[in-house]
Amino acid sequence: MAARHLLDLGHQRIAMIVGRLSLSPHRDRLEGFRKAMQEANLPIRDEYLVQGDVQIESGVDAARQLLRLEARPSAVIASNSKLLLGLLQAFDEEKVKVPQQISVVGFDDYAWNKYLSPSITTVAQPTFEMGRQAFGLLLQLMNRDEMTESTSRHLRLGAELRVRQSTAARMAV
Repeated sequence: MAARHLLDLGHQRIAMIVGRLSLSPHRDRLEGFRKAMQEANLPIRDEYLVQGDVQIESGVDAARQLLRLEARPSAVIASNSKLLLGLLQAFDEEKVKVPQQISVVGFDDYAWNKYLSPSITTVAQPTFEMGRQAFGLLLQLMNRDEMTESTSRHLRLGAELRVRQSTAARMAV
């Protein structure tokens, strides 16, 4: 969703700062990014894919790495809110204007995303429904007669792209 939005705005040089790939949300988000870029017949440049952990400092380091590139990306996706905060901090320190110079998309739509300036375009997850479903599964497991039986269930809920002010059409360079 995030990459398709940026592609629809005309961006081709899209970077992604991804958290720990041992965590399934980050793996899934990277896979979605790869899929969107492949569908658009665009390569994922190695220097535009920065892996870190899930902390703010990792986002700062990744953003600085992207800003040092000769051919900077025109848009960046951060795979969680802490990486996003670090990215925004580094852009602020370097006086990089969002979205005039670079578009930004994050994940995990916390309340503060819409109050930042500019407000942040995010992929929002249905957190209330996630909690409700998880609690229902827990109750099912607790009410089983045979607690030794192992059950694995994978449930994927839909997300929503919330377009705000941090993304804009790619400017001609």
